[in-house]
Amino acid sequence: MKLLRDQYGFSLLEAVVALAVLAMSAMALYGWLNSNLILLKRVDDVYQSAEVVESALEWISVLDPFADPSGEREIAGALVRWTAVPVGNSLQARDMNGNRSVNDAQLFRVQVEIHRGERRLAHFEVMQLGLQPRRQVEELIF
Repeated sequence: MKLLRDQYGFSLLEAVVALAVLAMSAMALYGWLNSNLILLKRVDDVYQSAEVVESALEWISVLDPFADPSGEREIAGALVRWTAVPVGNSLQARDMNGNRSVNDAQLFRVQVEIHRGERRLAHFEVMQLGLQPRRQVEELIF
């Protein structure tokens, strides 16, 4: 019987080596895809948190600290808690010409916490100006 050196096809050993290389390549690709999906989830969480914080900040900017010195409210699917603490004494508010106003002005330090479920999304502090009517228009001398 004569052995032919010019055989066509793969031997069993070549097929096993090819499958092993293919399996290692597939595992590396799976690991890369998995890490990218995890990173994408983190980016999405940060983006959603930023939207909630922005919405809460816009709402806090129109908050009247005299009327609502503390409380909580649901905004964009998150619970926003705030506490406003006066800074210094209240002063008579003045208009652009320096004349007395009907309001007193008070600066407040507002501490804000934002929670979604058990997870705290953000904690920040803003300074807010509060105006409180103290005088009648008739009391002012122009």
